[in-house]
Amino acid sequence: MTISEIKEEPCGAAEESTIEQFLLQCTSCGVCRTSCSFLDAHGSPDEIISLSKRDLFLCTNCGACKPACPSGLDPAEALLLAKQLLIETGQVPEQAAKALGSAGRFVQWGASFPFAHYSRAETVFWPGCSLAGMAPDVVLKVQQLLAEERGKAVGITLDCCADPVYEMGDLKAARKRAEAIGKSLDQQGTRTVIAGCANCIKVLRRYLPDLDVKHVLEVLPGKAAASLLPDSIYLHHPCPSYRFEALQGSARRLCGDRKIAEQGRPQCCGQGGGLPALSPGSAEACTRDVFNAAANLPLVTYCMGCKDQFLRQGKQAYHLLELLVSVPPVERPVSSVRKWLNRLVLALRARWR
Repeated sequence: MTISEIKEEPCGAAEESTIEQFLLQCTSCGVCRTSCSFLDAHGSPDEIISLSKRDLFLCTNCGACKPACPSGLDPAEALLLAKQLLIETGQVPEQAAKALGSAGRFVQWGASFPFAHYSRAETVFWPGCSLAGMAPDVVLKVQQLLAEERGKAVGITLDCCADPVYEMGDLKAARKRAEAIGKSLDQQGTRTVIAGCANCIKVLRRYLPDLDVKHVLEVLPGKAAASLLPDSIYLHHPCPSYRFEALQGSARRLCGDRKIAEQGRPQCCGQGGGLPALSPGSAEACTRDVFNAAANLPLVTYCMGCKDQFLRQGKQAYHLLELLVSVPPVERPVSSVRKWLNRLVLALRARWR
């Protein structure tokens, strides 16, 4: 059983049993450590779960360890459930508790008036927090493009899927938020959500299995952004995209006939799991790994959170949607205050439409 296959999160004895089963089956062979800088620095998953509550919360849940495991185990699942168990039993280290509290407040604000908005429409574009906060003009252009392609109105839904707390292990809070989202969508008659964020898809598909959730790259017109790209690029796939093979294929298609270099496994940008708050040095090391892989090639991604992290570490990066709708790319980091202001203005414009 993998995380993506469970609808109800294990808790209490059941959760402990899942973790104990992993600990019994894990051979501490160390193969997964070669796929993940976190594991390489802190030890094998079974050691971290058994010995280090503090290090446990430095796992960004990127999932690179799962395909590397020769025993067919899912270390990322075990690490995530171990976080959840510590949260449920009140054993979260102080620094992680502060970061989790901050993530919870972010989710609460993003899900509340005046930042949240639900259009009354059968199909909506759900851009996600980062895209709405950093590039609201892209959101409006994508909405227009989707409406033109589908020949009918496409609304905008602005809310937080709760991924910030999900990645830190508070799966109960994430499920509760998803249930509220499901009720709000149902009240507005929404049956199809076209999301601009792979993390949002990960959470919504998990907790709202009856909802039709697609990534915007999978439904955009076939024309590629090739004319706006140089001959060779480095395509950075956000970690959740490795759960959805079709999504990566769509991203490659939209890059046209450019020569593409890309990583073969999840490679965290450094922003996952609240890592910048928990260990800035570790977050920067993850980002440097991406930069080293990209070398001198232009860096293209389809996660605005990843792009934000790259900009903060001094490297220009492009979001595929910026290129596809011909909006000047964001070239500098966007402050937190500005992101919230952008989301507020976007919500107001959506209500007036």
